[in-house]
Parts: sequence; C-alpha cells; structure tokens
Amino acid sequence: MDTPGLKKAMTTLEFLNQNKEARALYEMRKKALLDEQSALDYAESRGRAEGRLEGKLEGKLGIRILIRFP
Repeated sequence: MDTPGLKKAMTTLEFLNQNKEARALYEMRKKALLDEQSALDYAESRGRAEGRLEGKLEGKLGIRILIRFP
C-alpha cells in the first residue's frame, strides 16, 4: 500500500462502508457527474452532426449559411 492513490481509495472505501449517509451522498454525486458527462457527450455529437449537415449544404449551394432558423 505504498501508492498514495490506492491508500486514499481504501480509506474512502472504508469510510463509505461505515456511513450510510456519506455513501448516499457519494452515489448522488457520482450519478450527477455521470449525467453531466452524458449531456456533454450528447451535445457534442449533436453539434458535430449539425456541422456536417451545414458543410454539405455549403458545398452543394456554393454559399456560406449565415442565418439559422429554429
């Protein structure tokens, strides 16, 4: 157990196993972080798809699109 990261992980695990409230807070935080990452991944993929579509339109029309309509 000379690795600092491993020691910290073991200490955290021991604490979470003893305290139900702390474990619940940890799980909520973990879920929030995963939800946030999922939302960012979705937004990135959607932005890339829109960029590809605009690129195709610009190529076919020979003009650059400056105005977007919802």
